[in-house]
Amino acid sequence: MWGHITVAIKLIFFNPNSLPLGQLVKEVSKIISAGISVVCGTAIYSICSQLFAFPFGTELSAFCSALATGILTTI
Repeated sequence: MWGHITVAIKLIFFNPNSLPLGQLVKEVSKIISAGISVVCGTAIYSICSQLFAFPFGTELSAFCSALATGILTTI
């Protein structure tokens, strides 16, 4: 998440592509939402790994978190 924040701050303050304000806000929101989706996927993995205490539970937890991260990233 820290990497996403630093990229967004660099884009806001330096604006290397000279984007207009509307495009700049759009790009920054894409970067921040990608970071938030990764954090949500990690949280889902930790919760599911505690709930799925059966064989192949860790694999199912990894699948659920990857699926949720992918869905949240495309939104």
